Amino acid sequence: MILNLGYEAVFSKLNTNFGFRPKYGIHDVILNLQAHAKSMHYVIEADIKRTFDNVDFEIFINILRKKIKNEL
Repeated sequence: MILNLGYEAVFSKLNTNFGFRPKYGIHDVILNLQAHAKSMHYVIEADIKRTFDNVDFEIFINILRKKIKNEL
């Protein structure tokens, strides 16, 4: 929830990220694809269940520090 406060403005400007955002769901993804993918020839579906298992969290935290200045 705290990250939403800092990054919602970025996501809403791009209007491309619908995962885990308040008030957005799969129907928004479908509507966005219908509106912007007129020339799309294919779609790739992937299972990303384990994608974030090997994230270097030190790099991730450093990226967050650039946006969020409040250290605990």
